[in-house]
Amino acid sequence: MNQIIFHIIFAFSFIAMFVLRMYYGRKARRSRSDVQVIEGKLNMAVRALFGLGYITVLWVYVFVPGWFDWAAIAFPNWLRWVGALISVGSVLLLWWVQRALDVQFDTTLHIQANHQLITHGPYRWVCHPMYTTLFSMGLGWFLLTANWLVGVPLMLGITLVVISRVRKEEAVLLNLFGDEYQTYLQRTGRFLPRWSRS
Repeated sequence: MNQIIFHIIFAFSFIAMFVLRMYYGRKARRSRSDVQVIEGKLNMAVRALFGLGYITVLWVYVFVPGWFDWAAIAFPNWLRWVGALISVGSVLLLWWVQRALDVQFDTTLHIQANHQLITHGPYRWVCHPMYTTLFSMGLGWFLLTANWLVGVPLMLGITLVVISRVRKEEAVLLNLFGDEYQTYLQRTGRFLPRWSRS
């Protein structure tokens, strides 16, 4: 019985993530103009291939989970319930992040006409809440499904994106917004809120 509940929670969180990303991606593409992509084509192609492969695996897992039994890990039920809480919480955080970004959302590093520095929603406390949210989602899925093929690739993928792109992203925004962005960096945490002792 628990296995069915865990699978339903995973399916809900994955489909919700997929719908949120598709909705805001389409909304952004339809409402903006004059976009300058600041990312190499090879990097974009590798990420797109990885993303397509990974999303395919997740869709297969939703409908035919038995195909990936070879990647299962014997986690206790309490740990899987922790994964369920993290997964659902990550969906809510993702909605909050996407809503704050709105039409500035994209999976590629870019500048668009009338580009604005987002400092509301989760961006009030964290510079890069999208990366944190997707990493926590991968962790939640890993624990929830007790299957390394479901969650670990997302955590690894986000880690690689962070290593390869965050500094460049910050440099682009610093060049675009100058002192305003520098001040923003100093008062927010990079991936988690900065805890003040005052």
